Amino acid sequence: MTFSIPYLTELMDGMMAEDLADCRIDAAAVSITLSGRNVLRRYYGAAQEGMIYRLASMTKPITAAAVLMLAAQGKLKVDEPVSHYLPEYGALRLGRIAASGQPEDIGPCRIPLTIRHLLTHTGGLMCGPLGLAQYASFPAAAQANLAAAVAAYPQYLLSFEPGTQAAYSAVAGFDVLARIVEIVSQESYPQFLYRSLFHPLGMNDTVFAPNESQWARMASMHVRVLGASGPQNEHDEMGRHVFESFPLSYPAGGAGLAGTLEDYERFALMLLNKGGGLLPKEAIHAMSMPQVPAGTPGLSPTESWGLGVRVTTSDPVLPPGSFGWSGAYGTHFWVDPQHELTCVYMKNSRYDGGSEAVTARRTEQVVMKAVNQS
Repeated sequence: MTFSIPYLTELMDGMMAEDLADCRIDAAAVSITLSGRNVLRRYYGAAQEGMIYRLASMTKPITAAAVLMLAAQGKLKVDEPVSHYLPEYGALRLGRIAASGQPEDIGPCRIPLTIRHLLTHTGGLMCGPLGLAQYASFPAAAQANLAAAVAAYPQYLLSFEPGTQAAYSAVAGFDVLARIVEIVSQESYPQFLYRSLFHPLGMNDTVFAPNESQWARMASMHVRVLGASGPQNEHDEMGRHVFESFPLSYPAGGAGLAGTLEDYERFALMLLNKGGGLLPKEAIHAMSMPQVPAGTPGLSPTESWGLGVRVTTSDPVLPPGSFGWSGAYGTHFWVDPQHELTCVYMKNSRYDGGSEAVTARRTEQVVMKAVNQS
């Protein structure tokens, strides 16, 4: 495929200039590869090479890769019940929001919760209105570490029978997956990731607990404020936390990593290259294929869940089969196998984050406009 890098650069620079002027960003960076070669890496506003961003939910695809690595080694099976590794998950109960507005127990769960359910957000664990209502009272002591959090979740009610609906489990589901990795590997979750993924890929600045040098390169958390004269940039100083108020001793499998644009590009390229020797191509194929039947309640009409990633099915911008995910603070990435393309977008902001972020969608539109003009 021919591809005009000057045209792509012109489009990207124009979009970023608009976002800077409107205070939608104050520090953003983007990296694009085509057929394994970087064709654009740009830094805007206060962004610099080597800046570290709080990845939030862009931790999830990394956790999924860790699970699939162990599955490929025959050390776990994605269709096994979670209770095989964590017995307390063998007696889960279902709930709903009662007329009083409070969570209400409606009986035992009949379908065993599996690893696949967690990977595809079809497990019902701490998700939807019921999950939000229960998580509001989740004790801070249970966030002391991963084991404590995962031990606490079975006390709460599932929103539906596993596999019958789809609803995003923002924290709990991937915490459980990370804890299973610890149990199976007999390593802490950070140790396993560093040994198995980060060190082989050269992702040396992707961490749960940044060191002093890394804290010095941490992106500020941007806040967009509407003043009398229009939008203005301010900042939310989060202190030494990678995700909200989670302690650094808690390596949250769904949201706890921080890392650089350059590091995440390496991870995205590994996915594009069908595992890059770290995972078998069959694992990446399964990860990147729709795993939830069309018509499942709660599933988007334009995308499905793969194993730890969203997969486009009839998206108006990205071609079918593109896969990736986003973070609550505005980070975003996708892999487009059809065009052998990866894109990683980084910013940290309280304004416009998550899967519906306008800045992420605009980035997709700019990149695909350049692709479609080639």
